[in-house]
Amino acid sequence: MTPLRLLVNAIVGGFLLFSWWNLARGFFTGEYASSGFLVQYLACFAEALLAGWLLWLAAPRVRTRSWRAVLVASLGLCASLVCDLPRWNQGDASLSWLLGRTAENVLGFTLVGSFLAWRMKP
Repeated sequence: MTPLRLLVNAIVGGFLLFSWWNLARGFFTGEYASSGFLVQYLACFAEALLAGWLLWLAAPRVRTRSWRAVLVASLGLCASLVCDLPRWNQGDASLSWLLGRTAENVLGFTLVGSFLAWRMKP
């Protein structure tokens, strides 16, 4: 994969992650983000770019599409553990909140991983 293709895949993957994040948030909690769309998209773009780069590095060892999607989904699990686990017992957040956030991150990263695995040559 060339760096230009990685950039284009990260742009589309960031859009998929951004869309999933906003749609899942509105579907599960009924609240949509009212501002900061550019910052949210740039964060999702950076996450997709990092996931694509790590997938590019692991491509010689991970040959099938399903394992590539699992690799990126595991990045979502790691991101949820790093960001949400320290906050789950603060304030009114409960264990169901933590499980919901983890499921949201893993499903979003699985969507991006499926796209990136589909775009990469085996």
